[in-house]
Amino acid sequence: MRRAPDVQTLPPVHPRYLEALKLAVEPAKLPSLHLLGNPGLLARPLLALFCARQCPARLIVKAQDWARSVRDHDTTIISGFHTPVEKECFRVLLKGSCGLVLCPARGLPKRTPPEWREPIESGRLLILSFFEDEETRPTTALALERNRYVAALARESLILHAPTSSKTFALAEWAAAAKKVVSTLDDSLNASLIKLGAKPSAGVPD
Repeated sequence: MRRAPDVQTLPPVHPRYLEALKLAVEPAKLPSLHLLGNPGLLARPLLALFCARQCPARLIVKAQDWARSVRDHDTTIISGFHTPVEKECFRVLLKGSCGLVLCPARGLPKRTPPEWREPIESGRLLILSFFEDEETRPTTALALERNRYVAALARESLILHAPTSSKTFALAEWAAAAKKVVSTLDDSLNASLIKLGAKPSAGVPD
């Protein structure tokens, strides 16, 4: 599938640029936004989804259960959907009716998988990139930058699991310091996140 003709680019000076990013990012470092799909999803309350690459089996099952429980809610979930558990949640969520904003740690894809076509055309899936076309491969640095932007845009960040040594836990620390709402799955394996201030729940934004 070739890139759809309705790709939009919003530079920081655009009147519809996202105010949440302006509040969280230094003006000189604001990225242009590249969008494929329904930009109206960004006007909704967003729930950011994160999970570290390493995740215990017990929490993987709970993450799958959570995704099944919210996939038909009137909510919009934003994520890189990049780590194994995030990808599994995306697979489950794609089968429902909730809104989805996928943020790759690279430029917009030139081709989209067949299973994305109907959700994009129906307006429930938006691909949002903070990077230029020249960035064709995800990198750790781009993923870290992307995750900060995603957390900045969200009303709440649900962190399914994050060991204290992980970059995802560092993101949780950043979000907590920025007075953002952080939640996590209610499990003893997430005790460090709960101690940090994460709500032991898996709610969707009001």
